[in-house]
Amino acid sequence: MNQSIAQLEAMGFSRASAQSALNRVNGNLERAVGILLSGPPPPAPEPPVPTTVVDTVVDMTPGDEDDELRRAIELSKEMELKEKKARGDKQRKAARAASNNAAASAALSRLNGSSTTAQQTKATPSAVSSHPFVKVPKTLAEKSYKEQVLRTVFRVSPHSLAVDTLIKTLETIKTNKTNPKYRSIDMGTRGFKRALDGVPGVTDLLTLGIGFKRDGSNKNMFKLDFVDEARFYAVLSALKDLSTTSHSYNLSRLRRVWEKRLEALMADDTMGEITKRGECLRLSPSEPGTAACSIVTVNIKEGENISRRFAADDMVKDVLYWVSGSVSSKLYDLILNDEVMLVNLSKHPKVAVNEDEPFRDVLNATLQRLELWPSCELDLVDKDILRMDSEDGRREFEAKIK
Repeated sequence: MNQSIAQLEAMGFSRASAQSALNRVNGNLERAVGILLSGPPPPAPEPPVPTTVVDTVVDMTPGDEDDELRRAIELSKEMELKEKKARGDKQRKAARAASNNAAASAALSRLNGSSTTAQQTKATPSAVSSHPFVKVPKTLAEKSYKEQVLRTVFRVSPHSLAVDTLIKTLETIKTNKTNPKYRSIDMGTRGFKRALDGVPGVTDLLTLGIGFKRDGSNKNMFKLDFVDEARFYAVLSALKDLSTTSHSYNLSRLRRVWEKRLEALMADDTMGEITKRGECLRLSPSEPGTAACSIVTVNIKEGENISRRFAADDMVKDVLYWVSGSVSSKLYDLILNDEVMLVNLSKHPKVAVNEDEPFRDVLNATLQRLELWPSCELDLVDKDILRMDSEDGRREFEAKIK
């Protein structure tokens, strides 16, 4: 008892309160802490005053009967409310007691330097045990080798640069299979990081598909103990088939080709090109104020765009002059001849600004007429990309491979 009192005093309670609480619970330290945390005990309720029922015979008129019935109903409602309040008080008291017991257990645990509570909660049943008819899908590592390869290759397919890099790397390793120098891939190098970093499916394809293992000391390093000819054949065949079977791979390759072409156009810094860009910008109207204007944003390539304000009655040719002067003067003829498209991303599905009309026919159309006001976002893409990215283009590709 003295040891328990000392522990309670160490927690900040007075000796008298500690001894009183322990006496009430027969020395149970945990329950005593719960009592002390819940505050002083409520005063004992006063004993009910006994009532004497006197049988009397009273002559009541019909009006008296109605009054008596009303009083009985009111008394019944009052008793029902009191019972409901008593039940609520009882539930709140039980919840408070449970909370205090938990707090007491935690306090004693901290005092004794232990991180575990006196009562351990039961483990939550697994989905398999609680729902025996639910089938948990297999993880990728549990599937067949063929399915592992097909699934990982499918995840990589929208990233053509990663696919081409993997094909080249695996063919080099296969050709030099006896040389340990070629049986390792460092994802931290500049080339691999640009092509493979963050691409879903690459790690699974290397580990599950080929048999590479991570180097424990370097998370970017993958090493291969030996070249399994069958595995290399399966993975390389699946990757190479993407050029004829995967719509997303071919669309990605078209985007890469267009980006290289666009970079070459933008890199032209000859005096003649600079002069032509300046002329295009002079033909474009000056930027209006912030009131009653349209903000036009043109995505040049991934992570790079240009943006400026136009008046609602400015025309499409004004946007063309601005894009040609800001990016490359050669774009003026390319867009005018429908070889390169300005795609309106504000519409679904995505369509060119000129839709089915030749671009020349909408040069004098206002931005408001072509629904490019009060704001719009445009993509600058090759016509073949727009065609393949459409539903018609997807159906045409699928028809070819059947």
